[in-house]
Amino acid sequence: MNNKKIALSMALALLLTPVSAKAAENAESFKRLSGNNRYATAKAISNYGWTSSNYVIIAQGENFPDALCSVPLAKKYNAPILLTGKDTLTKEAEEELMRLAPSNIIIVGGEGSVSAKVEKYIKDTFKSATLERIGGKDRFETSTKIAEKLNFKGEVALTSSVSFADALSMAPIAAVKEMPILLTPKDKLPTYTSNYLKGKTINKAYIIGGTGVVSENLKNNIANSHRIYGENRFATNIAILKEFSSDLNKGNVFAALGNGPKGNEFADALSGAALAAKMNAPMILTDKTLPKEVKGYVTSDLTKEAKLFALGGEAVVSNTVVNEINSNKGQGNDTTPPEVPIDPEVPVDPEVPGGGGGVPGEVTKLEVKSVYLKADNGTKINGSIEDGKVTVSIPKDFSGQFTQIVVSTSNSIKNAKVAGTPIDEATIKRLYGNDRKNIDLLVYLREQGFDSEGDGLSASSVKMLTGTSITLTDVNGNTASYRLSIN
Repeated sequence: MNNKKIALSMALALLLTPVSAKAAENAESFKRLSGNNRYATAKAISNYGWTSSNYVIIAQGENFPDALCSVPLAKKYNAPILLTGKDTLTKEAEEELMRLAPSNIIIVGGEGSVSAKVEKYIKDTFKSATLERIGGKDRFETSTKIAEKLNFKGEVALTSSVSFADALSMAPIAAVKEMPILLTPKDKLPTYTSNYLKGKTINKAYIIGGTGVVSENLKNNIANSHRIYGENRFATNIAILKEFSSDLNKGNVFAALGNGPKGNEFADALSGAALAAKMNAPMILTDKTLPKEVKGYVTSDLTKEAKLFALGGEAVVSNTVVNEINSNKGQGNDTTPPEVPIDPEVPVDPEVPGGGGGVPGEVTKLEVKSVYLKADNGTKINGSIEDGKVTVSIPKDFSGQFTQIVVSTSNSIKNAKVAGTPIDEATIKRLYGNDRKNIDLLVYLREQGFDSEGDGLSASSVKMLTGTSITLTDVNGNTASYRLSIN
């Protein structure tokens, strides 16, 4: 099996695995991006945010500075950040590199962060990609080398080299504003940083955090410096979001764990910062309970419609915190516009059986009329429907690629749920237009980043759909549920 098939099979398995829904999760208001460990979480974030990418950034997953300083670089190249171990490329990073097949791979950090062994393995395994390392002797030099790859626009962010929370709060915004993140000790700028700033016209230097992490003396030695801070890391987080409020798109918001004395709590948020930057979205930090400073921001600055992305599993950002954020969004303002009918173009037809509000000419009961697979060689394989089960049998000697998986229904479909994942009305309309009685599942899978080249799925990949539940809802509100069996 080639790399593409392996990646596709794994991606399908991930997509079609039912997700626990203990939190109030739906496609419109909440999405948890997580995996079994920090490397799997980075893979899940990349998989969600990027169907393809010419660039991918690789950073060490056991330390925060290199990855967070590279967030503006990720924004510049529209690249995900994948995490690896120091001496071995993680299988999660390798699988995602296979899926994305980038033209350029950038390792961030010196050999003390990502070893020469890993660099050689990447070079030997992904021979078609150009490999570059951006790294220095330490985290300070690495941050300036990353800065040199950006287009300097007169603004910089200086943050503590030991306080991950401040850097995490600032990283997505720095990326949105195309400003470098420079690391510094508390009391004196490193030589590398001083040399980078020398000769540049600094219109604004944002000092992130209080005097306990970056001293006032250091701040006063930098031209046009402006400190952003709060009483604690959560207050600093909100102060940053307030400072740059006009630069953010608050239609989405990311929540990451921001507590812990060791500094190892940041891991799940590293790659999430790149996705937040891609969406121009704010990143809020939370504790095991929702801090009062963050709750105030959620209440006053977000709208009820803002979609929440939780970075990491339930042990990291708990369902209790998720539900508290969702229940408090926009409660402090009454600016939400009146609800607009979802389907204003659908006329009321009193003659439709079952009452008004239906679509003329459509029966009240919703049912699947037929299912078929169509291959690139013209082969069409019809399925059977009985007692809520759809069965399709693929001949053993079949060797083509399936380019269509069509479910035909009695009524026009409004929304659906596949393997527990909702597909909202807007997505249904965008994917299928006016012909919403013939739903091609492969069109939806391509929307998720699978079969991006459009050459179809193999029989073995299609068989992975076996056991998938599909719930359809028509424009009249009728529902029908089926389970696929493809053998």
